[in-house]
Amino acid sequence: MNDKIPAYLYPEDEAFFTPETLPYYCNVNEQFLQGEIRALAIEFPGLGGGSCMGGDMGLGVWCTPLAETLGKKGILHAYLFPGPWSWMNKGAIRLANAVICALRKKYNLAENTPWLVMGGSMGGLGSLMFCARSSLTPSACIALCPCTDVSDCFAVHPEFPRTIVRAVLDCDMPIAQAIPRLSPTNSLDRLPKIPYHIMNDCADELFPEGQIDDFVSALTARGHDVSYSKLIGCPHGAITPEEWQTIYAFIFKHLLGEEI
Repeated sequence: MNDKIPAYLYPEDEAFFTPETLPYYCNVNEQFLQGEIRALAIEFPGLGGGSCMGGDMGLGVWCTPLAETLGKKGILHAYLFPGPWSWMNKGAIRLANAVICALRKKYNLAENTPWLVMGGSMGGLGSLMFCARSSLTPSACIALCPCTDVSDCFAVHPEFPRTIVRAVLDCDMPIAQAIPRLSPTNSLDRLPKIPYHIMNDCADELFPEGQIDDFVSALTARGHDVSYSKLIGCPHGAITPEEWQTIYAFIFKHLLGEEI
């Protein structure tokens, strides 16, 4: 796999990511922010642009329970638009890097401001692959019902083959060689030593329970700090009220140093 992708692949690219143009690339919870910004939370979309965490790629006023809750705690929450079929390919990481840098500049965030990445399904894969491939290292990572092995799940849903193939067509290699590069399970040795929270919907019709179990076991065996939720009987994308409390506890602990 290539070296980690820098904040800006070309310095002149920064001109496309300014405070004025940021709304083209992400939604933010600015209307909910109370007090000084204490931390940053980046959310990646699932396939099609939506999210089991409530996000969507529609332009304009953005309102979700998650965005409001984080805003009231002084956490700037940004929902990125890396493309609904991206599977966190190189282009998606380039965009995420640039948006994060632009957010820091617009909101005058100090270099040591804590931040995390999160998402569900393709967004869960996105969070893990961003950590593995970006030169920017977040403080923590949340991956809910993530795809951990793209090759193994290639044809489990009618939308997967065309979207996965599209995500790797720009790679200068055969498609069969490029697809495994999207998989967190093939990037374990590139993941930084930060806290991870991973959720497994145990009745998931897309990503097998055992596949995520194996990924978590491999991550833990490498000495990573992993909290792991298994939601018995839940289908893909389900988040129980108890799990939401676990998610909020993880965010507040690792971004704000607060226990709930």
